[in-house]
Amino acid sequence: MMVFSITSPGYQGEADPEKPEALSKHANDYMSNIMSKNPTHFQGIASVNMHYPAEPAGELTRAVKKPGLVGCVLNDCICLP
Repeated sequence: MMVFSITSPGYQGEADPEKPEALSKHANDYMSNIMSKNPTHFQGIASVNMHYPAEPAGELTRAVKKPGLVGCVLNDCICLP
């Protein structure tokens, strides 16, 4: 079994808070699509945008309901406008 995640620096360093939100959703959907092709060998870790407190919980809930995503990774570099 291999577990994949997005690599650093990710999108948390993006100053525009709207862009990372869209990128996290895209990354989680992409990761899920890849992992679901071979679920006995691959699983993935979702990533969430930490710019605003309400968004990460909703995206994490959405992401872990997708095939192959089993957890969450948080990057520590957040640029706020």
